[in-house]
Amino acid sequence: YIQGKVLGIAEVTAREAQYVVGREAIVTGKVTNVRSSDKVTKIQFGDPERILVSVRNDPSQEFEHFDGIAIYVLEYASGLRAVGLDNCFTWADHNIQWRVEGTEGIAKGTIGWPDYPDGSPSTLMWTTRARKGSWERPSWDEQWFPQAFTGTMGQLMRAIQEDAEPAISGRTTLGTMALVEAAYLSAREGRAVALTETTPATGAR
Repeated sequence: YIQGKVLGIAEVTAREAQYVVGREAIVTGKVTNVRSSDKVTKIQFGDPERILVSVRNDPSQEFEHFDGIAIYVLEYASGLRAVGLDNCFTWADHNIQWRVEGTEGIAKGTIGWPDYPDGSPSTLMWTTRARKGSWERPSWDEQWFPQAFTGTMGQLMRAIQEDAEPAISGRTTLGTMALVEAAYLSAREGRAVALTETTPATGAR
């Protein structure tokens, strides 16, 4: 759906945010967490090179913590930037919105999870410059919970039954874990952290 060069992506929850990415792209949204953002970007864009994170405690919460509110930037070798704002403890307006903007197209939508236990389908809408303001809005009845887990759990059960590696293996998630570790390191040290600092060496057990 996103034609041409992708400039920026955001996956955000709870509070409105707006960021300028480079000189041309604006990404907006309301963001979950680094792990979910990695899921959104990994499929289309691969692993980022670096991550920069700023966190603080959420003053609306009384228990001891340091990362109730987080802002993070994923930096890619191509120049792509993914920006996220995460406020898990907001007392109103719980939602997850995402937006991807490129030079020739835009896609955006919601993840239908925060209204648990009723639930709702996720949404998607996209357009391109050639459509001249016309948006395509596909729809479906399936929901993230529980339908989104059918394929992954089915793959795991198949792998056990056939003594084979699942489509989403432990090796696949090493990049996500390296990103999470890099995010915490960045928050602690106040600097951008390359994933090479937290990625296990090849062949490591």
